[in-house]
Amino acid sequence: MSNPTFAKAQRSQLGLNSLLTIVLALAVLAMANYVGFRYYVRHDFSKGSYYKLSDKTVKILKNLPDEVEITTLMANSGLRSEIENLLREYRYKGGSKIKLEFIDAGVDIPRAEELIRKYNLDPKQENVIVIEYKDRHKVINDSSLAEYSQPNPFTGEAGELKAFKGEAQFTAAIQALVEGKTAKVYFLTGHGERDLADTTNPVGIGGLKIYIERDNLTAAPLNLAHEGAIPKDADALVIAGPRSPLTANEVQAIATYLADKGKVILFQDPQAVTGLEPVAQQYGIVLQDTRVLGALNMAGKRYLLNTAIGTEYADHPAVRLLKGMNLKMDNARSLALLKDPASPNVSKATALVKTPAGFWGETNLEDPNPQFNPGADIPGPLILAVAYDGGEIPGDGAKLVGSRLVVVGGSTFLTNGKLDMTGLDFFLSLLNWELQKNLAIGISPKAAQEFGLNVSPLQKSTIIVLALALAPGLAFLTGTAVWFSRRR
Repeated sequence: MSNPTFAKAQRSQLGLNSLLTIVLALAVLAMANYVGFRYYVRHDFSKGSYYKLSDKTVKILKNLPDEVEITTLMANSGLRSEIENLLREYRYKGGSKIKLEFIDAGVDIPRAEELIRKYNLDPKQENVIVIEYKDRHKVINDSSLAEYSQPNPFTGEAGELKAFKGEAQFTAAIQALVEGKTAKVYFLTGHGERDLADTTNPVGIGGLKIYIERDNLTAAPLNLAHEGAIPKDADALVIAGPRSPLTANEVQAIATYLADKGKVILFQDPQAVTGLEPVAQQYGIVLQDTRVLGALNMAGKRYLLNTAIGTEYADHPAVRLLKGMNLKMDNARSLALLKDPASPNVSKATALVKTPAGFWGETNLEDPNPQFNPGADIPGPLILAVAYDGGEIPGDGAKLVGSRLVVVGGSTFLTNGKLDMTGLDFFLSLLNWELQKNLAIGISPKAAQEFGLNVSPLQKSTIIVLALALAPGLAFLTGTAVWFSRRR
């Protein structure tokens, strides 16, 4: 006969042991979580280390003198997860010096509107990253962070992601903001050029100014008839669609500036004669006296295309991000590379953008009904933009970038009435290349990783049976057996 007092004491002791075990387990769990929270290690196990930051980025983040605030404003970006995951790595490596805020433009509307007002954002650009340091900031559009394959011309389906360039863009922006130097870009005036101050007229290019200033750049007009020379603080000179010739002194001032490691972008429309043609030719670039046209036959009718379309891009940092996009250029002229083996600059000129073969360079610019005339006209594919790169020049303890010249066969696509996102990206990419922004970091883009699983029909059927029948069935039988055993 059992002793009730002993049994009660035994139950109390077992209950106390259970309680102590639970308390001890909770204490161990809390300690493990605390240690893991304070002393954790992150590692990127993805193939190709997709989110691993380069040593150069880590060094910059570890040596930040003050806080950098990074805010994302996202609505429908296909790169949202890539961007946010990468920025979390920036916060991890930068510690308290990196402040992150992720804003969903469709959910937190008041905050989104506040950011649009604060940074003078374009409401149509829904997916941007704002990097701010002290009183300076830079806005990065998600379209500049990736390279895509060619889109499907029949279905209109977008190309697949080939490479993600977030780290190069983010680190370059942080470095530029911390260094604090604001590059100054002059726009030539006095010859009928497109007006950067004109934001209302369809033929003005005032729409560009907001994006130039968002890139932490200063834009200013320059009239060489008054100044006589390119100012010493000029980081680049843009000549946007001059309609009348420059004087000999003005041409000489630009040539002198360019020869002294200057950076120039010339947008020259058809039929315009500026006096800069010999300067461009000196750097291996020929401005052809043509208008780029194309023809489309549909339903027995012939339609003339006055808009040149650039579809082929060189493997060059000035246009690399445009691959997979169509660059539309109204009223464009064709260019050519100088074929003169005696010229030392021929090998340094690169055709940046080309049309498909269906376009031609019309030489009879007065013909009201132009058609391709073999022998007189220039057959496609045609060159729409050329870049000259003088390369690196040894300096005092540093490498300096030599002369850079870009010639584009038209300026109409930059105007308020014609500017689209591809044209804007093209202009900003040319400007960033001229200003050496894309060379400041030298971080390679990360190739998108794709993984596939190939299974035979038999393997597929086996997986379905295991997942939908065998595993649930075993769980049911095990549960039933346990229930019967406890009933006994």
